[in-house]
Amino acid sequence: MQNQWLMAIRHGLLITLLSVLSACGGGGGDGGPPLLDNDNDGIADVNDPDDDNDGTPDTADAFPLDPTETADFDGDGIGDNADTDDDNDGVDDLDDAFPFDASETEDSDSDGVGDNADAFPNDPNEIADFDQDGIGDNADPDDDNDGVEDAMDAFPRDASESVDTDGDGIGNNADTDDDNDAVEDSMDAFPLDPTESADNDGDGVGDNADNDDDNDSVADADDPFPFNPARTQAIQPLFPRVNGEFQLPNSPAANQLQWFIDQLAAPSTSLQDINDRFDPAALAAISATEWRSFIDSLRNVMPGGTVQDIITMTPVSIRVMVGIEGNPTSGHFVTLQSRYGTGLITSLGASRFNLDGSSVRIEDQNLTFDEATNKLETLAEDVSVLVARIDEGNQCQPVFERRSDTPRGIASVFKIFVMGAVAQAIEDGVVTPEEIIPLTTENQVLGGVINNEPVGTEFDVRDMSTLMLGISDNTATEHLFKLVGRDRNEAIIDQFGFDDRDAILPFLSMNEAFHLYFTVAEADALNYIVDSEAGQRSYVEDVLNPLGPVVNFVRANVSVLVRGLWQSTPNDVCAALAGMREFPDNSEAFNVLDTALGAETVGVNVRGDWERVWFKGGSLADNLGLRVLTYAWMFETDSRGAFAVIVFTNNDSGGNARIDQALVGSVALRIAAIVNETN
Repeated sequence: MQNQWLMAIRHGLLITLLSVLSACGGGGGDGGPPLLDNDNDGIADVNDPDDDNDGTPDTADAFPLDPTETADFDGDGIGDNADTDDDNDGVDDLDDAFPFDASETEDSDSDGVGDNADAFPNDPNEIADFDQDGIGDNADPDDDNDGVEDAMDAFPRDASESVDTDGDGIGNNADTDDDNDAVEDSMDAFPLDPTESADNDGDGVGDNADNDDDNDSVADADDPFPFNPARTQAIQPLFPRVNGEFQLPNSPAANQLQWFIDQLAAPSTSLQDINDRFDPAALAAISATEWRSFIDSLRNVMPGGTVQDIITMTPVSIRVMVGIEGNPTSGHFVTLQSRYGTGLITSLGASRFNLDGSSVRIEDQNLTFDEATNKLETLAEDVSVLVARIDEGNQCQPVFERRSDTPRGIASVFKIFVMGAVAQAIEDGVVTPEEIIPLTTENQVLGGVINNEPVGTEFDVRDMSTLMLGISDNTATEHLFKLVGRDRNEAIIDQFGFDDRDAILPFLSMNEAFHLYFTVAEADALNYIVDSEAGQRSYVEDVLNPLGPVVNFVRANVSVLVRGLWQSTPNDVCAALAGMREFPDNSEAFNVLDTALGAETVGVNVRGDWERVWFKGGSLADNLGLRVLTYAWMFETDSRGAFAVIVFTNNDSGGNARIDQALVGSVALRIAAIVNETN
């Protein structure tokens, strides 16, 4: 019974539910009522894109079922057609000049801009004042008040910009490349010219348009170094070769050397020729017959021998390698000295040397930079070494160094600085290479070869310079020092850019330095060393200069040899050598210094490896031996560049230890050889 009753209830509910679905058109039958169609256009609303058929799609219609409304600007639920205040600003649309702009209601000057936004609400010709200067933008010729009128201003509404040179839309002030030439303005000599970016000589003409970029008066088309004002030509050999033979200069000693070379190819040498060629003093010491026998002996060893290498070449002193090419055993060092005034030979000597030999001792020939310097430190108490490449900017770039910034006694290496002062004086037109310097007694100094010349002998500046550096002639140095003066000698220190200029100032002349060593009391000399620069200058002027030429050669003040005379660092000597390269290579100044610095090489076959070789060495000794021994080279070729090699050795302890020139010289030459082998 209970189950029948439940089934009856369920049957009744089902009939009722079906009746409801039928009334609502459900059930999926074809007989249900139609879907809604608000605009009666025959398209059910669910498919109609414009339910009220007012021409505005439902998706954009604020009132999709009201054909009289489509928008409600102020979102107040009243359509704009019925709404009397569309922007809800409290002003009826009929009284509102801007019915759809809640921020504006009036336009007093009827210029289309509301009074609130109009900077000039009563002026129909103006609406804005960008720079707020009280002048409307229409009337204002400079809207951003940047000083550039709008007609000329690429950015008339940007007070920070007015120009856009490259037209890239970025003003020049913000643009890092104003001419869009791919060179940043900070690196561009012509930041507003896309055709130029560099001006090597600083003459205001860009390198592309300039036909002489280094302003050295040699057109770029003819200049192998168009960006280097000091270089106008390939390195010219100091002693050129023709058909393999050195061409000797026209000088007293060189002319006599040529005579000697000619004798090696001649069948014999006459006594008359010898009497005509040799100085009377040389003939008094060795007879003409003995000289002839000596020449005969050399002719037998190297018949037709020629100069194979030039070690030293000055007007009065020469050292060369002579022999037969391809026959090393014929090689001889030949030394020849002559008078400057008469040209007569004062000495002639020869010693056998293998033409293929080396000046470096066998035990040193494989040393590295470190090993060579370590060995130097066993041979001297204080050592400084610098090997540096001299770059195109004439700056020394160290390749190897040890204490290269430490001042040492440099002995005659200081003459490089005097040479710089002479070259600058020539460049300035103060002196000329041909200017005559008569030999005077007051400027004669110990160690001057030319002291043997008669007083009054006339030397020119060129030859004096070559004697100063080629054979380190002290008297030639004194004459040149006095010629250009202390001020110029000290000015060159600043010109070369020394790191430690104080180490060599005040700049002493040869005579002044020798008075410290030979003449004044040792206590005074030691006080000079520790005195201030001002005190030292007073001592030089008040005490040393009035003493005149040194006449007392008793070696007394050995303590000043290292610390009291000339001191400098390898870095500063390198700076001086680099500074010499800044003189134009086609100038008289460079010609003089190139001849002088190239007069000596030290070591054999060096000139064959390098197109330019400059050298200056120095030594200072007491009665026990050397206390200072120094070497300074510059080697250069156009293909390999320029290198400086500077070696300073000092013994300043005051003990008995002295420097062995043969041992130190061999190691120094090995360091120079490494540069040749590795570059």
